[in-house]
Amino acid sequence: MGTLTSINPTTGEVAGRWETHSTADIHQLVEHAHEGFEDWRGSSWAHRTELLRAVADQLDARREELASLMTLEMGKPAG
Repeated sequence: MGTLTSINPTTGEVAGRWETHSTADIHQLVEHAHEGFEDWRGSSWAHRTELLRAVADQLDARREELASLMTLEMGKPAG
């Protein structure tokens, strides 16, 4: 396994480092995603809507944190 390094393009400073996944881990994650898709595909529109609204609520609640992270990683000013 290796390390993924995120660098702020404006300053050249390291924004963070993360361990990468092994090939076996990736295959397991893809299989898990496929199983999740099969469940999703069989779910009702009402259930999908409920879940997507919950995701939107979580993203909205973390708006400042996520905007800050995107700004750091892309080197662009926030809106």
